[in-house]
Amino acid sequence: MLDALTHTLRRHPERPAVLGATRTGAVRVKATCGELADLADRYTAALLARGVAAGGTVGIAVRPGPHALAVMLAVHRLGARAAVLDPGAGPDVLRARLTLARPELVVADAAAQAAAGWARPLAGPLRLALPDLAELGPVATVGPRLPGCAPALDGGARSVRLPRCVDEDRDAVIVFTSGTTARPRAVVHTRSSLAAGMATVAELVQPQAGRPVLGGTFFVLVPSLASGAPVAMPARCLPVLSRQLHRLAPQATYLTPPRLRELLADGGRFTGRVWTGSAPASTELLTRIKRAGADEAWGVYALTELFPAAAIEQADKAAFTGDGDLVGA
Repeated sequence: MLDALTHTLRRHPERPAVLGATRTGAVRVKATCGELADLADRYTAALLARGVAAGGTVGIAVRPGPHALAVMLAVHRLGARAAVLDPGAGPDVLRARLTLARPELVVADAAAQAAAGWARPLAGPLRLALPDLAELGPVATVGPRLPGCAPALDGGARSVRLPRCVDEDRDAVIVFTSGTTARPRAVVHTRSSLAAGMATVAELVQPQAGRPVLGGTFFVLVPSLASGAPVAMPARCLPVLSRQLHRLAPQATYLTPPRLRELLADGGRFTGRVWTGSAPASTELLTRIKRAGADEAWGVYALTELFPAAAIEQADKAAFTGDGDLVGA
């Protein structure tokens, strides 16, 4: 699917790919398909120039968006591993993850780096917290730079011949989970398990070309963009998110149960199909979402090791009268 995504981006370079929102909820284009494809090529060349090759590990401490996706595509093309280092996990957790992953290079955006340095007192509202940059090892910046940031990933990179995408199965992504303990565990997805997970999402959601999807995770971005559907990154501010939903009228919306409860309490309205997971999705919550305008409301049960594992629509969940909580097929 990642290979299909690259072809789709090149086939329709003028189409919007990643969307954002202004404070009024108006739609703004953060990257077109062509811009995203070009960015992935630039990052591939830059990583290659820094010695990243098949079997290597690149830490990614970048908030969801065009730059994070472009880096992931570049790492995939080179056959390296992408270790997902959530900038909001906290310094102690990130130190433990770095110890497990041992990346040869960490790619971080400017906001995450500032939160580790001069802007640490201001980082709380952004939910960002990295260890001191010196603890991360070699660091490169993606996106706009701020004072004190590491050099740009693609700064000064010479034009190089881009390699063909590595096509054999190997480690692709390292995702971290604590399970039932406070100690992070590294879950390694291979290229084939990553492809299987994304194919499952595509078969379940069946995104339609040209109609926007709202959601920020890798498993939302790739299947949607590969199908020709632009993806809107959810606004962090609740009133803006509510206006964003109204303006976009997305065909599919992916948000966590706590975020959906906040929207419902704020009078938010939905369109199309709504998907939620990462926390228990009760029948009551799914019913409220449909009453707020959604055509369908789905609860997704997923594991870090297997994404997704099961899914169920509100009507089937509400009809279940047996013991326990029905998580679906």
